[in-house]
Amino acid sequence: MFVCTEETLKKGKCAWGQEVQRLLAERGMTQNELADRLRESGIKVPGREFITELLYGVGYGMNRRKAVSIINRILEIPEEL
Repeated sequence: MFVCTEETLKKGKCAWGQEVQRLLAERGMTQNELADRLRESGIKVPGREFITELLYGVGYGMNRRKAVSIINRILEIPEEL
């Protein structure tokens, strides 16, 4: 079972990003739909690139951390952050 940790969120094609992409495909969900769910949860999603940058470990400070936690909840990814 995959667990989201600080190590899996490092820059580059991070393991967490790969897991998110796998789960999105498995659920037939797009990155745009995921962005919509983040907006519904109160996360400011500044543009299309926001989700892609998250998947590659590029940060937006506290907004990034909150977004990661919400994505983990949406996709049922356990976390140890």
